[in-house]
Amino acid sequence: MAGRGGKRAGAGRKPKREKHKNPVQAAEDRIRDKLPHLIDKLFELSDGIEVVKQTQHGEKSYREPPSFKALEYLCNRVLGKPTERLEHSGKDGGPIEVTATVKNKAARELEEWQKEMRTKMLSSSSVLPTAPTSPTPTG
Repeated sequence: MAGRGGKRAGAGRKPKREKHKNPVQAAEDRIRDKLPHLIDKLFELSDGIEVVKQTQHGEKSYREPPSFKALEYLCNRVLGKPTERLEHSGKDGGPIEVTATVKNKAARELEEWQKEMRTKMLSSSSVLPTAPTSPTPTG
């Protein structure tokens, strides 16, 4: 019976991070290679862009705000996104309520689990090896 059942190395569906590892790495490498250029563009775009377009009445000039979001995303892919603060609260920003029903359910689940573990321990104790004895002298 040894060696049967249980978790096996390499078994099962591969996680998406493994499946897409090479294309993601290639994209990150391209971004990393252009990072100095992207940072330079970020500084250039911080004041906005002067756009000149030809119209039927001549040239039209205006300022257009930069597309900071795309540059920020690319930089975050390589440098890592800053951690975000996430708070949980109950109704209207108050504390999260834990009702007696939830507490009772958790207590029942814990009690069932403890019973199951006791049963497993008791049934496996008969399989445990006995303590070694001293050798019997022969002869």
